Amino acid sequence: MFQPIRTRLLVSSLVVFALVLGGFAGVVRLVFWRNLQQQLIDRLTTLGQTAAASVEYQGGQMRVEDDLSIADLQRQGQALQWFDRQGSLIEQQGERVLNQPLNPQMTIQAQGHKPAIQAVTLPIFNSDTGDQIGYVRVSQSLDQLDETLGQLDWGLSVGVLVERRGHSLADPPGDGAN
Repeated sequence: MFQPIRTRLLVSSLVVFALVLGGFAGVVRLVFWRNLQQQLIDRLTTLGQTAAASVEYQGGQMRVEDDLSIADLQRQGQALQWFDRQGSLIEQQGERVLNQPLNPQMTIQAQGHKPAIQAVTLPIFNSDTGDQIGYVRVSQSLDQLDETLGQLDWGLSVGVLVERRGHSLADPPGDGAN
């Protein structure tokens, strides 16, 4: 007589437990993703500031110093692009560049299709006059970020499944008095 009620309560509690764990895993993933995204933007901004400082302005022309290692950029899936004030490409280093035109109003841009890329655009100022002379755009492949999120997803999924399995095994078997 009590077996159907017990079964419904067990199923209901397992569903609620699964929803709570799934919600928790979703929130953890979202917070982790936003943290990784902000760290990436901070790294790209720092690299962009370094790249902007490597520009010299002589005779009305921007000249890019080769202070940055192209091998380091390629190893990390990064690229640099320097533009004049009109948005014309002056120089590029690295391979994984954003395939979108320069838009100075958008400091942060992303390319969702393959290859997925995050980019930060910063203005370049003349160190002598303080006038803006161009832009630098720093791009990075999102492959490593996607791999890290994949590992997190795998770990959260295994954790939820193990916890659900452990929860259903911990339930006492029926006492047969029904």
